[in-house]
Amino acid sequence: MSVSLKRRNRRTNAGAISVVGLFLAMFVVGSLGYLAFEIGRLIVARDQLRSATDAGSLAAAATMASSNASDLAAKQTEGINAARQVFVANDIFGTRLNNIAAPGGGPLGPDQVRLRFRFLDPVDNSAVPLGDERGKVFEVTATYGYVPVFFQFVNLQNQPAPITAISSGGIGNLDVVMCFDVSGSIDDQTKTTAVRRQISGDRVVYQVSNQGTLSTMTRSPLGTGLNALPPQNLSALSRFRADIRAVSTDIGTKPGGAAGGGTDFTDLVVNLDEGNSFSSFNNGDFSFPNLGVLVEAARGNLENASVFSSSGAQEALGNAVAPRAGYQAAYLKEARKHIHPLKEAQDAAVEFFNLMGENTKGHFGLVAFSNDVGTSPDNSFTAAAVDRGYRLGGNTTCPLPGVDPIRVDPTGEQNKANLDRIKALIPTLKAEGGTNIGGSLSRAIDILESQGRKSAARVIIMFTDGFPTAGPDSRTQARRAASKGIPVYTIGLAQSPEVIPEQTAFLTDRRGSDGIAALAGNGGKFFLVTDTSQLTRVFRTLARHLTQIVQ
Repeated sequence: MSVSLKRRNRRTNAGAISVVGLFLAMFVVGSLGYLAFEIGRLIVARDQLRSATDAGSLAAAATMASSNASDLAAKQTEGINAARQVFVANDIFGTRLNNIAAPGGGPLGPDQVRLRFRFLDPVDNSAVPLGDERGKVFEVTATYGYVPVFFQFVNLQNQPAPITAISSGGIGNLDVVMCFDVSGSIDDQTKTTAVRRQISGDRVVYQVSNQGTLSTMTRSPLGTGLNALPPQNLSALSRFRADIRAVSTDIGTKPGGAAGGGTDFTDLVVNLDEGNSFSSFNNGDFSFPNLGVLVEAARGNLENASVFSSSGAQEALGNAVAPRAGYQAAYLKEARKHIHPLKEAQDAAVEFFNLMGENTKGHFGLVAFSNDVGTSPDNSFTAAAVDRGYRLGGNTTCPLPGVDPIRVDPTGEQNKANLDRIKALIPTLKAEGGTNIGGSLSRAIDILESQGRKSAARVIIMFTDGFPTAGPDSRTQARRAASKGIPVYTIGLAQSPEVIPEQTAFLTDRRGSDGIAALAGNGGKFFLVTDTSQLTRVFRTLARHLTQIVQ
């Protein structure tokens, strides 16, 4: 019996041990499960904080990339404000991140956030002061007072464990080449007056034969080769009379003796006052009180007393103007401000490069194109200043530059000089010739392949007001860009409703289409512009679109 009892006791002890083991195992497993829960929750909180900093830095970079503030410090302040506004709109486990602690030290309270914003030099990642042009990368650091669930059970909820996330916003290494269309139609909205300068009796007179935009004067909504400034191609507007304009020299001579009438004309001038018909204009240094003065200034007959007299302008204009050197240059300078939509496109492109240069780590190139494409910064071609059939007018030089991005530039100085060169060249471009989109795409791909940085994303921007009239097949080049991983962002300026369907079909990014942006793929976009006032906004939108998180 004692044996029996002994065995029974052993069974009882074994049962007690197994129950303790079970409870111990349950405690260990439960603790591990709870620990896993806390770790998982911490990871989620950290990821949510990182998402908030990413959103904030991206908002800052995008804001700066599209800001039109002239002062860099003001632009960077706009970025800081945008980052803060977007950050506080986020949450962690449903709790908004708007409980912002004061800058400086001190412990954080539960769900409280301390933010730090810095601008970094992308060359060495060092912090720079507000307003420093080296500060192209925007950094957000957020520290959050995280309270684990366990802390709530042990009365430690007021002593949160801080977690930190850092995110940098801006455009990373990016090589951008802009293809810029300067074909003859790019000035078709310029207000001009076609004038018949001829002899009436024994005096020079000025008769208006036509006026309005080049598009309405030629009745060519799809584009015209007539240009407001040299090279003018005046025969593109019917009834140009070279025999009346002059018979020996173009400057310092009276009109030819042939008679004209109706819509016959000899000169085309830009209405500097932007009126549908020219009245008068004064830039403070030079006065253009009437149409006759405008014509003679454009001709070069107001440069000195000799040509003023021999041209017949002195008799015709009397005391309305006094000749002096610089009149023709003053006319050309003022006229360039009124060449539409070329002037708006030039301004928008320069601003785009300003935005990208100030806020990114980009390297930049330019390919200007008409019939041909620019291959070097000083590339140009010559054309007849007045008309191909009128040799007395001489020739004019037409810049058609090409600027390659800098491949290796550790300090950034070469790239800055390159960018400054591009911004200086764009305003010099003149309207002339056809539209060689395929050639410009080919050139852009070539220089991105040869000069693009291995670490950089590569982008082509195609700005045009039409569709191809010269050069190699554009769609073949778009497919070539796709094979190289290069997106093509297309900006189509439609100067008339008639051009929109064909231009959109050619440039579109619509999936499955044979539009240039679609064929190139890789995220390229198409922007349609139907009003020149939209150009700056579209280029800013493009700058924002290229903004990404710097990993």
